[in-house]
Amino acid sequence: MAMSPSPFKKGDQVEVCSPGQSSTGPYYPATVLRSPANFKPLVLVQYHTLRSSADDGDGGGDGRLREYVAWENVKPAPSPELSGGCFKAGDDVDAFLRNAWWRRGTVADVLENSRYSVLFPETARREIVCQHWNLRLHREWNGPAGGGGEWVPPLQDQTKPCTERTIKLKFVLRKKPSDSEVKFETGAMVEVTSEEEGFKGSWYVAKIIGSVGSDKFLVEHRNLVTDDGTQPLREEAEARHIRPAPPLLPAVNHFKKFKKVDAWYNDGWWEGVISKVRSGREYIVYFSTTNEELIFKHSDLRLHQNWINGKWTIASEEDSSKSIVNSDGVNLELEDTKPTFGKGMNVEVKSDEEGYRGSWYTAKILVSFPNGKSLVEYQTLRTEDETRFLKEVVDAVNIRPYPPEIQRVYPYAVSENIDAWYNDGWWVGRILKVLAGSRYIVYFWTTNEALEFEQCNLRPHQEWEDGKWVEASMVV
Repeated sequence: MAMSPSPFKKGDQVEVCSPGQSSTGPYYPATVLRSPANFKPLVLVQYHTLRSSADDGDGGGDGRLREYVAWENVKPAPSPELSGGCFKAGDDVDAFLRNAWWRRGTVADVLENSRYSVLFPETARREIVCQHWNLRLHREWNGPAGGGGEWVPPLQDQTKPCTERTIKLKFVLRKKPSDSEVKFETGAMVEVTSEEEGFKGSWYVAKIIGSVGSDKFLVEHRNLVTDDGTQPLREEAEARHIRPAPPLLPAVNHFKKFKKVDAWYNDGWWEGVISKVRSGREYIVYFSTTNEELIFKHSDLRLHQNWINGKWTIASEEDSSKSIVNSDGVNLELEDTKPTFGKGMNVEVKSDEEGYRGSWYTAKILVSFPNGKSLVEYQTLRTEDETRFLKEVVDAVNIRPYPPEIQRVYPYAVSENIDAWYNDGWWVGRILKVLAGSRYIVYFWTTNEALEFEQCNLRPHQEWEDGKWVEASMVV
C-alpha cells in the first residue's frame, strides 16, 4: 500500500529531533536534500550545525552531517520574524544552545546588554543566561509534519516592511577605565572571584544588589546558595574581586593543546590550560592554583579571557608562556605552530589595531623571512596618496591562507556566524535579524555595532585550525 506523497521537497528548511524528544528538544536545523519515495517514510537531510565524525562522503564534502530521518521527527523551521522587539519576563521561548533549539523555557529575568535569564522547568529547573539573538518565541506546529498546518501562536506577517524600528549608530571615543575605576550598577551581571585557599582562579556568576561604601558591593550569586539551600547566597565583595560578565565569543569547534580555558566546575568558572586532547570531544585540563588535572567535556569549557585596563582580551593574544608543568611535575613545552607562507601565496591578514579587530584583508606574500614574519602586499588597501597598494611586514600569527569558497544554497539564519565585506575587508559578525529582500542586520561583537548588508556581501564564517579550514556557522 503506497503512502501519501512526501510533505517535504528539496531545499526545505526544517528542524530535526531525536525520537521521543519532540516536547523539549533538541531540534537541529537542517536542509532537505532529497524527498523520499512514497513507500519509504524517510527524508535525507543535511544538518547546519552537526558535523560527521569522519568526512568519508557522508558529510557532502564540507563535513556537515547527512542522514535519513523519519518524517515524524521532522518539523518545518519557522520563518525568521522581522520583529525586533524585546522579550519580557514570563514569555515562553526556545533557546539556541549547543547547536540546537531547546524547548520550552520561560524568561525569568530581563538582564542588561540584551541578555535574559531563561528557566527550563523540564530540565531539572536549570536556569541559563541567553543573548537576545539566541532566543525565539515558542510556537507549536499544529498539523502533520512538513505541511498542511500552522504555527500556534501564528508567525508575524513577513510581507509587512520592517519600518517600526530604525537603527541609528553613534560612535563615541572615550578613554577606557582602569579596573579600579569600573563602577557596577545595581542589577548588573558580574563574576566574582575568591582569594580563599583552594578557590583561587575561580569565578562565580552573580548580580550586583547594591554598593557598600566606596569599594565594596553586595552581590547575589546565581549558582551558590545558603547553607540550608533555601535561597541564593548573598555576600559583600571588594571591587577588585569583581569583573563584568565576559562577552560571548564565536563558538569553538575544538580546543588545542596548551589553550587557556575556563572550565565549569563546582558551580563556577575555573582558569586552566588544556594539557591533553582526548577522543569524544573530551579534554584533560590542568589547574595551576590547585595542581590538579581533571577531565571535561567540550560543552563545559570556554575560551579564557582577561579583564585588563577596562577591556576584555583573549588570553592567547597576550600570553607569551612557552610551557606549563602538569601535576606530575612534567614540563610540557609548547609546540611551534607558526605556519609558513611561500612567495606569491594569496592570504588574508588580520588587524589588531583598536577599532579594527575582527577584520581580515586580502593580500599576497612578497617575501617570507626566517623569523616567521612576511612582507605582504594588500589587494584592497592603498597608501595614503592612493598611488599603489600598501605593503607591510606582518607576523605569521596574523596571517592565514585565503579561505575556500563555499557555495551557499539557502539563506542565512539568525545567530549564524558570517564574514561581512565592509571597508575593504572581511569582518567577523553574526546574523542579528533577517530582513526582506535577502538583506540582514549583522552584529559585530568586536565593535559592538549592528549594520545592514545584502546577502551578496556576506560569506559563511570559517576558522583556520590545525592547518585546515573549519566552518563555524553557529554560535552558542
